[in-house]
Amino acid sequence: MAAMMGTTAQQRTLPSREALDSLVNPPLSDIAASMIAIEPTTIDLGEVGDDAPINILFTIANTTTEPITITDIRTSCSCLKVTSGVEQLAAAESAKLRAEFNPRGRNGEFLLRVLVYTSQDATRPAARLDIEGMVVASDIWGHLPESMGRLRLSRKSVTLDGVRRAITRTERIAIANSGTRDIRLTAQSTTPGITLRTEPEILAPGAEGDIVISYTPTEEVTTDMETMLVVEGCEARASERVIRITIKR
Repeated sequence: MAAMMGTTAQQRTLPSREALDSLVNPPLSDIAASMIAIEPTTIDLGEVGDDAPINILFTIANTTTEPITITDIRTSCSCLKVTSGVEQLAAAESAKLRAEFNPRGRNGEFLLRVLVYTSQDATRPAARLDIEGMVVASDIWGHLPESMGRLRLSRKSVTLDGVRRAITRTERIAIANSGTRDIRLTAQSTTPGITLRTEPEILAPGAEGDIVISYTPTEEVTTDMETMLVVEGCEARASERVIRITIKR
């Protein structure tokens, strides 16, 4: 791992903004769009809570005199699933499609999409439904979106700028104990000179505080690098207890 930290990532050619947008918001098919209709095309759910799934119903219709095969129905988020659909529409036939939006773990405004594909065009959707609204989270720790078990955090990464030998650089992460037992944190580092402490040292149930990450290199830092801390003292999988640290000269 240490050998990899000092290497410089190879330059990659990034796709254009238009190319990225076409992946997440593909244009409707010139061929298939005139053969199918969806109602309503936009659903505004308004303000919703985050404690229960929301059922969504819309109608899809064949506007032609020939049968149409529905080959795929895609959603823009794993939180939105089509629960009942249709594989084929006879001429002039319409059918109800049902979807379910699970707002758990979300907070704030959202815009979701359902894309319907038919046998007339396998690459571009024939119809699109937009679902928008705002999730009002019931989580009192919503301002601390990251978690390590019952420990809530404002973030799981920090950047230490202007690092020099024998000079200490410090960053803070806001935390809270959302559980019912005291939390006392320690950490293991792969880089000498990096330490973690909390203020307060013991975080009581319902209390908020800070993780304080400090780095005092014992020799001159010659290159930017990335390292990590593995936090101990909270009930979570090891992969969830990682704080990533970027060190910049």
